[in-house]
Amino acid sequence: MVVARALGALDIEHFEQPVAAENVPAMARLMQLGAVSILADESVHTAEDAVRIVRANAADGIKVKISKVGGFIEARKIVDIAQGAGVKLIIGNGICSSIEAAGELQLACAYPHIYPVAEMVGPAKLAGDLAQKPFDLSGGRIFLTEGIGLGVELSEQRLKEFSIP
Repeated sequence: MVVARALGALDIEHFEQPVAAENVPAMARLMQLGAVSILADESVHTAEDAVRIVRANAADGIKVKISKVGGFIEARKIVDIAQGAGVKLIIGNGICSSIEAAGELQLACAYPHIYPVAEMVGPAKLAGDLAQKPFDLSGGRIFLTEGIGLGVELSEQRLKEFSIP
């Protein structure tokens, strides 16, 4: 509680997953404090988890990572639940390839309810990428890819480099 109050005084955007994922009651208590916006991340792996967070009023926002929730279908369910409840959504992943970032970018651009700032820095943190043309994040912006599917072409060479025989 002391940390949440101190962060609130700093006018930060949100406090991401401030307690253990399963401790939804503690997140709800932090929300009642009202000092800082609470963002659920590791607490939400399924649509049922999103419902639990919303019903407990345990977060102002939910962070969706396609790989964390198991794919697009579950991610869309979570998006729909959050949208219906008026809960902010953030899409993105701290560590991922351009392939996953492209999927998350497609999802983020498909829904007007999703917060415009996404955590798409994953490709910049990798020593190499499986994409033929990795995302260029140097300008602080990311653009939808063109082409079929996710618009990202797999590099057969990099796939061989990163494969374990």
